[in-house]
Amino acid sequence: ADAACLAVGAGGRVYVGAPGRLEIFDADGARMGGFVAGEKDHPASITAVKVYRTEILVADASARCIRRYDGSGMPLGVIGTKNKTGRFMLPNRWLDFDVDSAGLIRATDTGRHLVTAWGLDGSPLGSFGKFGMTNPVDFVGCCNPVNLALTPDGKIVTGEKMVARVKVYEPDGRLL
Repeated sequence: ADAACLAVGAGGRVYVGAPGRLEIFDADGARMGGFVAGEKDHPASITAVKVYRTEILVADASARCIRRYDGSGMPLGVIGTKNKTGRFMLPNRWLDFDVDSAGLIRATDTGRHLVTAWGLDGSPLGSFGKFGMTNPVDFVGCCNPVNLALTPDGKIVTGEKMVARVKVYEPDGRLL
């Protein structure tokens, strides 16, 4: 009822992120299951969900991290906690990410105006971006980039608010 995001996986399964919970439906809309996301007494604020092979990854904006689960909801690890500050900086309480076919995760770090890269094991693999008002490569205003998607050939597509725009970058951060 309070869905914030969704993803479609193998066989047309639909994964719906709601406050503190991930629900799973088949292609016809029948509920197949789901699980509680987050930690005891700290339910996840799920703002993005992706399926990678047999794993389900969810962005937990309240904990400021990405959580990895197996198909039954057993925790496998956390991504985004192995940096200087220990978490993503999310003044707008929104975290978005995508994962490529090799398991490389790209995530928004809106308070730092960054696109970050992570391994499935949680290791940081670099970032690009900075705040700026005049250069199109930079991210304008508060809390950008707010959304992110990866193309099949590895390019990074970002969405920004305030100055509403979509940009495409090479994996090295070069604006196309």
